[in-house]
Amino acid sequence: MDKFSFYGVLWNKNFDFAKDLISDIDKTYRVESLIEVDVRDNLYRFIKDAYHPLLPDDYAKYKAKMLEERGCGDILVFKITVDNPEFLFDYEEQHKFCVQTKMLKNAIREKYIPMMDNYVLDVLVHFSDCGAENKFLLNAVRNNRDRIKEVRTIKENGHERCFNKGSDGVCK
Repeated sequence: MDKFSFYGVLWNKNFDFAKDLISDIDKTYRVESLIEVDVRDNLYRFIKDAYHPLLPDDYAKYKAKMLEERGCGDILVFKITVDNPEFLFDYEEQHKFCVQTKMLKNAIREKYIPMMDNYVLDVLVHFSDCGAENKFLLNAVRNNRDRIKEVRTIKENGHERCFNKGSDGVCK
């Protein structure tokens, strides 16, 4: 069985439905890690690093402005694993993409966009859907490692799954 990891960003951890959204993702594909990053003073740079390097500056500035207007400061970066991913070629964007992550992203948007006031394009969630996008998003996190606030656990069947154990073995 082939397994492939993908990464995503919930653009505002303070959405009223943030926990439910992450839980919905976890029901479909196990969330392996969840990292909170403060991008308050670095949002534009994070966006530029997280997306394709050829992302137009105008779009990155627009996205940063829209996110800032909606109170974005702390984001949640998550990692999921997809068993036997199916890849197709997107001729418009000229790269392969994972069908499963594209479908998950669309389902999440379909469910949660109606819960948002004044929604504008691309202010809810971003999913990587290929290896190159994984690399970009991980580089954005690495470039902001001094801004990582915490690595979180997710409760499963009443037990915590711990992603960040201290030297004392306790979840942090």
